[in-house]
This record gives sequence, C-alpha cells and structure tokens, in this order.
Amino acid sequence: MFAPESVFQTLYRDIFHQVSKSRVIAFEGAPEMVLRSGFINKIETQLRGFFEQSIRGKGTPSSEIHKDNLRRFEDRWRNIRSSSTCLACLRRRPQYGLPCGHIVCENCVLVFGECCVNDPWIFKVHSCFLCGVKMPEEITIKIHPPTAGVGVLCIDGGGARGVLPLKFMKRIEDRIGLSIPLQKFFKVAFGVSSGESRSRGLSIPYWPFPGGLIVMAMFINGWSIEESTKTFEKLAKLAFKPRKVLNIPFLSRVHEILKSYLADGIYPAENIEAALKEVFGIDRSILDPSHATSIGTRVGLPVATIREPSSCIFTNYNGVGSREQDQGKSPR
Repeated sequence: MFAPESVFQTLYRDIFHQVSKSRVIAFEGAPEMVLRSGFINKIETQLRGFFEQSIRGKGTPSSEIHKDNLRRFEDRWRNIRSSSTCLACLRRRPQYGLPCGHIVCENCVLVFGECCVNDPWIFKVHSCFLCGVKMPEEITIKIHPPTAGVGVLCIDGGGARGVLPLKFMKRIEDRIGLSIPLQKFFKVAFGVSSGESRSRGLSIPYWPFPGGLIVMAMFINGWSIEESTKTFEKLAKLAFKPRKVLNIPFLSRVHEILKSYLADGIYPAENIEAALKEVFGIDRSILDPSHATSIGTRVGLPVATIREPSSCIFTNYNGVGSREQDQGKSPR
C-alpha cells in the first residue's frame, strides 16, 4: 500500500487548503476555534488511522470502514438530500433514487450493494447506504459491464396509430425466438410523441403520448409486449376521443382548430390524464426503483408543448442537468 502521508499530500491537502480559505475555522456547536493547519493535520491523522485499521491483522476492507463512518451520522443524513452529488462518496453524480429520498451513484451500488450469486452485475439494496432506512421491498439494480454494447430503442408518437411500434416489436421478438423479453436487449429506451398535452392538477406538466406510454409500460412497469398492446388499444379509445364541436360543416372545423390551439392540444388533456392514471397511478415517480432499474435500462421521455418551444426530458436516471426538486424525485 502507498504511504498514507503520500496519499494525503498528493490527493487531498491542496483541496483542503482551497475549501478552507480562512486561517481560523469555527464549526457550528463547537466551543472553540481551530487553525486551518491544525484542522488539516487532524484529517491527515484520521486518514492514517484508517490505513492502519485496513492493514492490521486480517485487514478491514476500506468499504467497511467507509460504511461505519456513514452509519455514525445516520440521523443527520435523513435531513440532507442532493440530486447533484452522491452523498455516499462525494465524488460522483447520483443516478439511482431510493424510497427514502436519497440518490446514490452506480459506483456506490457496486461497492456497498449485495452482489447476486448467479450474476455478478446484479446488485441488491436492502437499506440506504446513508440513513440506514430499510427498503420496503428489496431493490434490484442491474449494471451493464464495461464491455457490453449499447442497444437503443426509440418509440415515436402517432396518436391511435401508436400501436404499430408494438406490433413491429412483437414480430422482432418472435424472429429472435428466445425466451428473453425484448426489453432486456436495450440499455437506453426513449419514448417521444408528436402530440403532447398539458397536464392539469398533476406534478408533471406534459404527457408524452403514446411513445412515452409504451416505453413506460414496457420498461417502468415491466409489461410484456402482449400486455402493453392490449392495454394501449383499450386506453387509446379513451385518450383519443375528440372534443365536442359544432355540427356545422365549415364552422365545425374552425371551431375544432380554435379549441385545439387554446387548449394546447388536439385531444382533451383530462382524457389522456385519466388513461395514464389508470396505468401508472399518481403517486409514482419515474426516478423510483422499477423494472427498468432491475434490467439496467435507462428510460427517457422528451416532451414539449405547442406554445413553448423549449422542451424537457424526464428520466429514470439522474443525468446531466438540474431537476425541479432537489429531493431526488423527478416530476411524476
């Protein structure tokens, strides 16, 4: 092992000088102040103690030492959230949301998660690495090996004709002829639409339909192509019911155009919302653990409205960019 003094000198000393610019440091609740040099020396002494603990006797793995340190502050972690930094390692951007509200990075899942006996790239999470809260249900996270290729699926919109991608995927699955769901062949799946609608009363402002619906059904819910097709055909009748217009040949068309423009959509938003609530409910977040998490697929929903040229992307992973809420929950 490298000498701990050399490790600290190379990796950390300059950083601590940068973040503690004041020569005197006072910590909240502490009765006295400490010089910057003394503070940095204490950290170096602590690091040296961890090195000795790791090499003494049989040796304690560095991951266990780190977990013990995190456990000491479980009560404090429960009140701290971040969607930009993994608080378990303070080094990477977090990706996987946990029911407790914390988000952890892929590397921390590799280090602290329980590796599956039958598959070295499947990990189980029983409790939060930070606050120690037990998961209501065991969370399965699939991580793709560094040598794995990338399969990308993108499903477009098309209104009631949006069932066609499901028909095509079913033929592809039959041609492959393996007892493996088609979802497992894709690392990235995006569902887009040519006819988004503004949502009212829900925390997600736009609905991607039907490409997004198909992607969410197959990857977030884990439905088979047959089940997704059956459900889509049923919900399409509800979601794509036109608005009532005047029963006058020319004026009816003008009336339809005006109502569509003023309402920011061809079809009533409440119809689409009712269809989506029936499938996904109203209390779920796309960032919550799902079937996509268990098979390692990253799901994205690019959405926009007619009136607003800017668009946004809802994802089940915490990618580049900022989220509306810093609690680890993306819009529902």
